[in-house]
Amino acid sequence: MKWALEDDGRSFLKLIVRVRPKIVADGLSDTVFDTTNVGTRLSPMEFHRLSQKEDVLVVDMRNNYESEVGRFVNALCPDAETFREEVEMVVKELADKKNQKILLYCTGGVRCEKASAWLKHHGFKDVNQLHGGVIAYVSEVKQQGLEPRFIGKNFVFDERLGERVTPHILSRCHQCGQPCDTHVNCAYDPCHDLVIQCEACHQKYAGCCSDECFEDLQQHPERHKHQQLHLKSNQLGCNL
Repeated sequence: MKWALEDDGRSFLKLIVRVRPKIVADGLSDTVFDTTNVGTRLSPMEFHRLSQKEDVLVVDMRNNYESEVGRFVNALCPDAETFREEVEMVVKELADKKNQKILLYCTGGVRCEKASAWLKHHGFKDVNQLHGGVIAYVSEVKQQGLEPRFIGKNFVFDERLGERVTPHILSRCHQCGQPCDTHVNCAYDPCHDLVIQCEACHQKYAGCCSDECFEDLQQHPERHKHQQLHLKSNQLGCNL
C-alpha cells in the first residue's frame, strides 16, 4: 500500500482490479531472460546517499512526460514515450557503462523490477533500484527532515496527474512557453493528448492543446471532453 504524498481527497477514489497478461507493458519476452534476477533493492535512504556520489549513474525509468515535470538531480532521462521504448533505449545508451554503478528509479518501483533484470541480462554488473519508487523515497526523506534530491512534481496516474514534491518548476507550457508543470488532457475528445498547459492558455484555448483542436471544437462542440481539470488547485504549478 502506497499513500499519496498529500491527502487532498483527489487520489484514487475507488479500487479497480483488472486482469492483465503483464503488470508492465514492456514488449519483452519473459522466456528470453530471467525476470527474477533483479537489481539490488535500495531503501530510500540508501538511494539518497548513493545518488550523491559522482561515480554513480542515476537513470529515470519513467516516460518523458513524467520526467519533464520532476526528476532526481543529475538523472539521465531518456526521451521515451513508453516503457517499452525506454528499456531498449537505456540498454543502447548505456552500452559503454556496463561496469558502472547504476541506480534506477520509477514511480512506485514496479517498472524497475523489469528494467533491472533486463539490464543484468545484457551484462550490466552493478544494477540497483529504488525500492518503493519515488513515492516511498519522498515520504521517507520528508519524515527524516532531509532535502529531497527529487525535485519538481511526481507524475501520478490518477486525476491529479501530479504530486508536488518541491517548488521547482522544471517544464514549460507547451503552447506559450511560460514556466508551468500542470498536465491536462486536451479537451477535444478525438485528440485527448496529454500536454502541459498554463491557466492562461487553458482559458484561451478552452482546454485544447492546439489551434487545430480549438477550431475543430468550435465546429463540433459535442466533441468536448467533459472533465475536471482542477487548475485552481494546481496553480502552484504555474509561474505566469
